[in-house]
Amino acid sequence: MQAELTPIGKQAVSRAYNKRVKNKSFEEGEIVWKAVLPLGTHVIGYGKWSPTWEGPFIINQILGMGAYRLQDRDGEIHAAPINGK
Repeated sequence: MQAELTPIGKQAVSRAYNKRVKNKSFEEGEIVWKAVLPLGTHVIGYGKWSPTWEGPFIINQILGMGAYRLQDRDGEIHAAPINGK
C-alpha cells in the first residue's frame, strides 16, 4: 500500500527537486544538445550504453514559455518544438 503525500509533503518534495534544477534560457544561434526521450529507453544493439543525448542542434527560434525550435547543422529545421528544460 502506498502512502499518499499531503499538500505539505508535496511542497517539500518539490522544493528538494527544484534546488537541483537550474533555469537556463537560450538565445537564437546557440548550439545545444537534445535529450533522448523517453528516458530509460534503449537502442537495440547498444543496451544500457544507448545514447542519452542527440545533437548538436542550433536554436532557430524562441517560441516563449521555455519552448524552442531547433535546426540541424545542415540547415534542416525541425517541425516539432522542444521544451528547454
